Amino acid sequence: MALKFALIVAASLAVTPAIADGLPIFTADGEQVGHIVQSGLHDDHGYVAEISQPLGLGAKRLAVPKDAIETRDDHAVLRTSLETLEKISVPLENESEPDP
Repeated sequence: MALKFALIVAASLAVTPAIADGLPIFTADGEQVGHIVQSGLHDDHGYVAEISQPLGLGAKRLAVPKDAIETRDDHAVLRTSLETLEKISVPLENESEPDP
């Protein structure tokens, strides 16, 4: 009986989706605004995300709080507006930029 219970618990844990690096991030109205670069990093912030900037100016790398993004099977959705996300996130240096 205990073994059967342990197998059921293990199976339910295995079904929980992991946050995949590269997962696209969308606004609530369906506009793709970036992607998750890494998960489970940077102090109280759960994700490192690259968020597109207007006018094709590249992307901002941000440490994003866990509760600001809802993850789904194949994408993530912002729980806040893009403007609020940028205010509550920590800006990070872009690794692709050369050091002066």
